Amino acid sequence: MQKLEYMRLVFPLLFLFIFSCNQKSDQEGHETENTSEQAVDTFTYRSFAVNDSISLLEDMPDGPMFRYDYGGLVFTNGTDAFQKMVADTTNSADSMLTAAGGDYEQAERMRMRQLFEEYRNEEVEQELLENAAVAYERAIDEQYTVVHNKGGVLTVQGSYYAYMGGAHGIYGTIYRSFTDQPARILGLEEVMVSGFDRAQLGEMI
Repeated sequence: MQKLEYMRLVFPLLFLFIFSCNQKSDQEGHETENTSEQAVDTFTYRSFAVNDSISLLEDMPDGPMFRYDYGGLVFTNGTDAFQKMVADTTNSADSMLTAAGGDYEQAERMRMRQLFEEYRNEEVEQELLENAAVAYERAIDEQYTVVHNKGGVLTVQGSYYAYMGGAHGIYGTIYRSFTDQPARILGLEEVMVSGFDRAQLGEMI
């Protein structure tokens, strides 16, 4: 069960890491970007979904399952640097991207297949399977949606749920705001209305 505990801790932390730690590096990497292109007021994009499920044991289709559901975004205008920054921030399959030829949707499918393969190869304790099959249930639900898209500012919501066995799943929700010219992630002071009180906001949260 050590692997179960490891997965239970790693997936939520990985989601938070991917969606938040890119902020500094993205901003630094795009500070010198050419801003001669026409600024974009509204960003265009397409949504894609990768979802499937697999049983723990091939000969036990009604037994424990791993359910995977990912909803991603690919932006189709703005500078190349902007499109890559948003995609890299919201993508969970960075390690698969090169093998997928830079295709974020294909990378996500490869990630799902890898997780399914690891699930099928997990060591199964027969007694636990018979008496507490829920211990082998797995679920990952990761969704990215656009909640603001005008005035050259894009805000994306990332919602995450993972269940890796145990008493309950783990949830997470994060927001990131982006702009183009140059491509960068906006700080809180830049997206709040003028004159907002940070201390009062903290109390409300």
